[in-house]
Amino acid sequence: MPKRRRVFEPKIDRTPPNLRRLVRLIFSEAYLPGDRLVERDLAAKLSLSRIPVREGLQKLVSKGILLKDDVNGGLRLRDYSPAEVAHLHEYREAIELAAARAACHNRSAADIAQLDAICDEMERAATNAPSAHWLELDWRFHQTIVEASGNERFVNDFDLLMAECNYVF
Repeated sequence: MPKRRRVFEPKIDRTPPNLRRLVRLIFSEAYLPGDRLVERDLAAKLSLSRIPVREGLQKLVSKGILLKDDVNGGLRLRDYSPAEVAHLHEYREAIELAAARAACHNRSAADIAQLDAICDEMERAATNAPSAHWLELDWRFHQTIVEASGNERFVNDFDLLMAECNYVF
């Protein structure tokens, strides 16, 4: 009897809700480049235990978004150089272009309806743009296109990328 070959195909998880909340808090106007991030304080603000906050912070360090402070071992929100801002913009542009191209081939009627609804709401909110509501709609518009691409790698990283871009830009 021939051996069956097992194929390992891990599912790429989307950004976990706790990490998404942590990212949005860190990239809110409450923190500025160079600010020290205290795990205990972040956990209290998010009503989470320190373990998921610690894991989220470690993930952000691994992606280069947060920097370890050599002096006291804490974490700091990075300050972006002009070149880093340009690179971030180029990266987002590349991801969105590829996602839009894939979405053209993979979209569903539900995706089109959702984009139409978001555009209608953005049009109504345009007189107050750029309000927090309008920026959230813009985020949802881009996220919908990325999700319509069907590429789980794009989807997995896009929420974090958008938070970083909104903070930096």
